[in-house]
Order: sequence, then C-alpha cells, then structure tokens
Amino acid sequence: MIAEIITRLKTGSIKNIIPFGSATPSTVPYIVVKPETNNKGRGVRIILHYKQGANMYVSGGVTYTPMDDYMYNELPSLLSEWTLANNHGESMTVHDTREITDITAVSDDNTIAMERLFYISLLPY
Repeated sequence: MIAEIITRLKTGSIKNIIPFGSATPSTVPYIVVKPETNNKGRGVRIILHYKQGANMYVSGGVTYTPMDDYMYNELPSLLSEWTLANNHGESMTVHDTREITDITAVSDDNTIAMERLFYISLLPY
C-alpha cells in the first residue's frame, strides 16, 4: 500500500518521496509517507519537508508558501478518493480526513514540515 501511494505521489510536482524510516534525503523538498492507525482504521500521514523560508510570498496581506499550495491543493487532488488494489487484489480507497498540521519548527535537517492525514478503507465502504 505504501509503495503504491509513493508511486502515485511521484506523479505530482514533488518527486523526492520516501517511506517513513528511510534515510533523510539530501535534497529538499521531500515527502515522507508514514503508515499509522487512527480513529478511522488504517491511516497514512503525508509529511512535506521544505527549506525554511523558501519561496514565501504575500498575497492580500497573507504570507503563503509552496507548502500551502501543495498541502491544500495538489495533495488532495492526488490522493482524495483515489482507489488502489492491495496485495490480495482487494480495492481500497484513500479518504481525506482534512486534518492538516501547522508548519512545524525547524528540524535537525534544517527543514520545516507540514502534515496531512488520510485514511484507507476497503471497498465497498
């Protein structure tokens, strides 16, 4: 399931995508895909890392980053209500919980991060 999600995400604008627990990439931006359990069952957390202060812009008095664009626009278009087959041939659908974190403090690799949570269900649901 994680491999299929990574493959799907690589069709978007960010190509540097790794499963949780892999070595931290040397290039930024990058995405970490982390499986987890949540109150809806099986979840997957998408964690976007970006260089601190990179490409920030102001529109209408509000400061935005490419992280906002990716997390609020591109990521849901890639994963929300997307159906894939698991290793047993069963269809699974990725649902958006609409849970998005604020940008975190600078991490040990000098990146900031933002997360969005999805959950997986078997069809029919």
